Amino acid sequence: MQTEADLPVRKIYFSSKERAYGTSSNWVSELPFSLSLPDNTIAWVTDLSLPHSWWSVDSHNNKLFLLERWETTGGSQLRRFTEVTLPSQNYDVDDMETQLKIALDAATQIPGIAGNPTTYTVTHQPSKNNFLITVTSVSTDAGFRFVPDVALKNTAFRTAVAGTYSQVSPPTANDVVGVHDYDGAASALLVEWLQVGNMGTSFSGGFCDMRRFHNIFLHSSALSTFKTIGPQNSSTVIRRIPVTTAYSDILYSEGASHQLDYLEAPRDIRTLDFQVKDAKGRDVNLQGCTAGISFSIIFAEKN
Repeated sequence: MQTEADLPVRKIYFSSKERAYGTSSNWVSELPFSLSLPDNTIAWVTDLSLPHSWWSVDSHNNKLFLLERWETTGGSQLRRFTEVTLPSQNYDVDDMETQLKIALDAATQIPGIAGNPTTYTVTHQPSKNNFLITVTSVSTDAGFRFVPDVALKNTAFRTAVAGTYSQVSPPTANDVVGVHDYDGAASALLVEWLQVGNMGTSFSGGFCDMRRFHNIFLHSSALSTFKTIGPQNSSTVIRRIPVTTAYSDILYSEGASHQLDYLEAPRDIRTLDFQVKDAKGRDVNLQGCTAGISFSIIFAEKN
């Protein structure tokens, strides 16, 4: 009978800064020698810390998509699928209020006239923590709609508007700005696009959240033994990390508290892969923070 005395090690400390190769959020660590673990070995991820260095907006979520429409002087109804790009940076609500207006004004396709262009107004409403956005234009019946993720992922909608974005994971800032999904969004917006009906001149968003992530996830195909199920049906998650700090702080998570919350360790360990991902399965961009993430793996006998 094997006992804990047969374990070659009890604990391993990892740091993405001290990696064999890769980045601070997607890397490979190599142990100095191979570990052969007993069949009844289980493991825990504990003492995890990393800098909260990711931005509110980066290349994964720097887009907003609009439907815009207006009428010509001859009465023809025109519409456009408009892509708005936000600067990649960390935001507070005041920064977002300013930059969102600049981006909307730069991207709008609703025509104006010399000295009187089409403009958007963006106002943060502290009592609701949301943005009120309105459009002003000399064009007849000018209006707009923000497109939520659920519509962007719809094949019929993407085809109709000739979208070139990633349908599986649209790079939107909708969660940050407060453009939320709602039932029937895809079919309703598709009807508005095809029939070119009047669109609203204002939008009152949902709760805006500059934090961007509420949870991030530590992955490892080497340690998960493919016996976990995570977001996007991933089978490599080994730890959920609640985001409880503000930008530039250190995020610390001690470890699991439930006796059954363990990993079944593989029999042999030498080279291990790790990734820090968001709920959509994308690597979290730590913006070149050299410290990266550190944590411990504890090994014990399964009782």
